[in-house]
Amino acid sequence: MAVVLSDQEKDATLTQFLSMMEDRVDPDVAMNLLEAVGWDVQAATEQLYGGPSTPARGASMQVDRDMLAGFDAEDVAMEVGPENFLAPPRGGGGIGEDPDGMQSQMDAAMAASFAAQTGAGMAQTDDDLLSQALRMSQQEEENRQRQQLRSNQEAELAESELMDQMREINEQEQRAQEAVVEQSRLEEERRQAAELEVQVAELEVKRARVPEEPPAGERDRVAIMFRLLDGKKVQRAFRSSEAVGSLYDFLDVHTGQELAQRRYQLVSTMPRQEFVDRGQTLAEAGIKNQFVLMVELSKDD
Repeated sequence: MAVVLSDQEKDATLTQFLSMMEDRVDPDVAMNLLEAVGWDVQAATEQLYGGPSTPARGASMQVDRDMLAGFDAEDVAMEVGPENFLAPPRGGGGIGEDPDGMQSQMDAAMAASFAAQTGAGMAQTDDDLLSQALRMSQQEEENRQRQQLRSNQEAELAESELMDQMREINEQEQRAQEAVVEQSRLEEERRQAAELEVQVAELEVKRARVPEEPPAGERDRVAIMFRLLDGKKVQRAFRSSEAVGSLYDFLDVHTGQELAQRRYQLVSTMPRQEFVDRGQTLAEAGIKNQFVLMVELSKDD
């Protein structure tokens, strides 16, 4: 009559059996083995080691006990093959000689355990490979993104440095142009200032050359009417013995250099006559009292 044990008693028996096996047997395999022998620890030990003797450290059977302790199922299949995994121990006895069908129960229990471990190992291996492939793909993508980011940053830095260099070159060129313009302006101001000094000096010389106006009633007094470029009229008296150049000096001083910087000549009308020889006297040039002279610009002025 089979002995019926409670769950607590089964757990205690399993713990005792695993302790005797020094935890070298997979708990699932041990539980299946104990159920097959009616939770008889001694019978389970004899079935496992193929005889009534007490197991000793280092004892062996057809399949190494380490395989039953959770070794990789694929390694077990490669070393002993699935056809030998449930083979009875050499020398007779044990599971192979059980007259009550104990062998069949053990075979079924151990085959189920082996299949479960093998399937779980394969599933775990596939999951591990898939996880590893995903990690590698993710790492490669992260590396690619980092490399792309680094390349973009380097390109932006190079572009920024190039723009800074171009901006500096443009600023230098602009400063150089501004310096040239400023230098030209200063030179022009100096030139104009020098010309003005010369003009002022020349005007003073002309002012000194302009003779005093003879008083009215003087015998050789010649009154002349000048018509300027703007239509204004200026009257001034000279002596007939004075040079034509005195007329030009008077007009240059009177107009305040308006005519001094321009090329012009004095002409008369009816008949037309140009008075350009400044060394002649008024009498020699034919300029008489109450004479009208017009200021006329030269063609090349």
